[in-house]
Amino acid sequence: MKCRYCSCLCIKKGKLKETQRYQCTVCKKYQQDQYRYTSYKVSDAELVDLLKEGVGVRSISRILKISTTTVMSRILKISADLKRPYPIVKGNCYEVDELFTYVGHKKNRICVCYSLEPKSGAIIDVVVGRRNKTTLRKVTETLVL
Repeated sequence: MKCRYCSCLCIKKGKLKETQRYQCTVCKKYQQDQYRYTSYKVSDAELVDLLKEGVGVRSISRILKISTTTVMSRILKISADLKRPYPIVKGNCYEVDELFTYVGHKKNRICVCYSLEPKSGAIIDVVVGRRNKTTLRKVTETLVL
Protein backbone atom coordinates (compact mmCIF):
# COMPACT_ATOMS: atom_id res chain seq x y z
CA MET A 1 0.00 0.00 0.00
CA LYS A 2 1.18 3.54 -0.78
CA CYS A 3 0.98 6.39 1.72
CA ARG A 4 -1.71 9.00 1.09
CA TYR A 5 0.51 11.77 2.38
CA CYS A 6 3.94 11.12 0.86
CA SER A 7 3.35 8.22 -1.61
CA CYS A 8 5.96 6.00 0.03
CA LEU A 9 5.62 2.37 1.06
CA CYS A 10 3.41 1.45 4.05
CA ILE A 11 3.78 -1.66 6.20
CA LYS A 12 1.18 -3.52 8.26
CA LYS A 13 1.12 -2.22 11.81
CA GLY A 14 -1.69 -3.50 14.04
CA LYS A 15 -5.47 -3.74 13.80
CA LEU A 16 -8.27 -1.46 14.91
CA LYS A 17 -11.61 -3.28 15.39
CA GLU A 18 -10.67 -5.99 12.91
CA THR A 19 -9.49 -3.44 10.30
CA GLN A 20 -5.88 -3.64 9.20
CA ARG A 21 -3.84 -0.49 9.85
CA TYR A 22 -0.72 0.56 7.97
CA GLN A 23 2.21 2.81 8.92
CA CYS A 24 4.26 4.78 6.45
CA THR A 25 7.96 3.95 6.56
CA VAL A 26 8.95 7.58 5.90
CA CYS A 27 6.44 9.95 7.53
CA LYS A 28 5.31 7.39 10.20
CA LYS A 29 1.60 8.25 9.75
CA TYR A 30 -1.04 5.60 10.27
CA GLN A 31 -3.84 4.91 7.79
CA GLN A 32 -6.31 2.25 6.68
CA ASP A 33 -7.38 0.77 3.37
CA GLN A 34 -11.05 1.50 3.96
CA TYR A 35 -12.86 3.63 6.50
CA ARG A 36 -16.30 2.72 7.80
CA TYR A 37 -17.71 6.16 8.53
CA THR A 38 -18.15 7.98 5.23
CA SER A 39 -19.73 11.31 6.14
CA TYR A 40 -17.04 13.12 4.15
CA LYS A 41 -18.59 11.70 0.96
CA VAL A 42 -21.81 13.70 1.53
CA SER A 43 -21.52 17.05 -0.23
CA ASP A 44 -22.77 20.35 1.12
CA ALA A 45 -25.08 20.65 -1.90
CA GLU A 46 -26.92 17.45 -0.92
CA LEU A 47 -27.37 18.77 2.60
CA VAL A 48 -28.66 22.15 1.38
CA ASP A 49 -31.10 20.47 -1.04
CA LEU A 50 -32.61 18.42 1.77
CA LEU A 51 -32.86 21.51 3.99
CA LYS A 52 -34.63 23.44 1.23
CA GLU A 53 -37.17 20.62 0.95
CA GLY A 54 -37.99 21.06 4.64
CA VAL A 55 -36.43 17.81 5.85
CA GLY A 56 -35.53 17.81 9.55
CA VAL A 57 -32.09 17.20 11.02
CA ARG A 58 -32.86 13.68 12.24
CA SER A 59 -34.43 12.75 8.91
CA ILE A 60 -31.38 14.06 7.06
CA SER A 61 -29.09 11.97 9.26
CA ARG A 62 -31.26 8.90 8.64
CA ILE A 63 -31.40 9.46 4.84
CA LEU A 64 -27.67 10.19 4.43
CA LYS A 65 -26.65 7.64 7.12
CA ILE A 66 -24.52 10.11 9.10
CA SER A 67 -24.71 11.35 12.67
CA THR A 68 -27.11 14.12 13.76
CA THR A 69 -24.23 16.03 15.33
CA THR A 70 -22.37 15.84 12.02
CA VAL A 71 -25.45 17.20 10.23
CA MET A 72 -25.76 20.08 12.73
CA SER A 73 -22.08 21.00 12.58
CA ARG A 74 -22.12 20.96 8.76
CA ILE A 75 -25.25 23.17 8.72
CA LEU A 76 -23.56 25.64 11.08
CA LYS A 77 -20.43 25.64 8.92
CA ILE A 78 -22.48 26.32 5.79
CA SER A 79 -24.46 29.08 7.49
CA ALA A 80 -21.29 30.80 8.69
CA ASP A 81 -20.15 31.15 5.08
CA LEU A 82 -23.38 32.75 3.84
CA LYS A 83 -23.20 36.29 2.52
CA ARG A 84 -25.92 38.91 2.19
CA PRO A 85 -27.54 38.43 -1.23
CA TYR A 86 -28.54 42.06 -1.81
CA PRO A 87 -26.29 45.09 -1.39
CA ILE A 88 -27.47 47.97 0.77
CA VAL A 89 -27.78 51.06 -1.42
CA LYS A 90 -27.49 54.54 0.04
CA GLY A 91 -30.67 56.58 -0.35
CA ASN A 92 -33.07 53.63 -0.52
CA CYS A 93 -35.93 53.15 1.92
CA TYR A 94 -35.93 49.97 4.04
CA GLU A 95 -38.49 48.53 6.46
CA VAL A 96 -37.70 46.77 9.72
CA ASP A 97 -40.29 44.42 11.17
CA GLU A 98 -40.47 41.68 13.77
CA LEU A 99 -42.53 38.60 14.41
CA PHE A 100 -42.86 36.33 17.42
CA THR A 101 -42.99 32.58 17.62
CA TYR A 102 -42.11 29.92 20.14
CA VAL A 103 -39.95 26.81 20.26
CA GLY A 104 -41.30 23.72 22.00
CA HIS A 105 -43.80 25.44 24.27
CA LYS A 106 -45.24 28.92 24.68
CA LYS A 107 -42.78 29.89 27.42
CA ASN A 108 -39.89 29.71 24.93
CA ARG A 109 -40.89 32.81 22.99
CA ILE A 110 -38.42 34.10 20.42
CA CYS A 111 -38.35 37.14 18.17
CA VAL A 112 -37.44 37.18 14.49
CA CYS A 113 -36.36 40.66 13.33
CA TYR A 114 -35.84 41.34 9.66
CA SER A 115 -35.26 44.22 7.28
CA LEU A 116 -36.55 44.33 3.73
CA GLU A 117 -36.67 46.57 0.71
CA PRO A 118 -40.37 47.33 0.03
CA LYS A 119 -40.02 47.90 -3.73
CA SER A 120 -38.54 44.50 -4.57
CA GLY A 121 -39.58 42.59 -1.44
CA ALA A 122 -36.00 41.41 -0.96
CA ILE A 123 -35.03 40.50 2.60
CA ILE A 124 -31.81 42.28 3.55
CA ASP A 125 -31.05 40.89 7.02
CA VAL A 126 -32.57 38.48 9.57
CA VAL A 127 -31.77 38.10 13.26
CA VAL A 128 -33.32 35.55 15.63
CA GLY A 129 -33.22 36.00 19.41
CA ARG A 130 -34.93 37.64 22.35
CA ARG A 131 -36.82 40.89 21.91
CA ASN A 132 -34.36 43.44 23.21
CA LYS A 133 -32.26 46.34 21.99
CA THR A 134 -29.25 44.25 21.04
CA THR A 135 -31.27 42.03 18.70
CA LEU A 136 -32.88 45.03 17.01
CA ARG A 137 -29.55 46.85 16.86
CA LYS A 138 -28.01 43.99 14.83
CA VAL A 139 -30.63 44.54 12.11
CA THR A 140 -30.51 48.34 12.10
CA GLU A 141 -26.69 48.55 12.15
CA THR A 142 -26.53 46.77 8.81
CA LEU A 143 -28.73 49.48 7.28
CA VAL A 144 -26.69 52.41 8.55
CA LEU A 145 -24.00 53.39 6.05
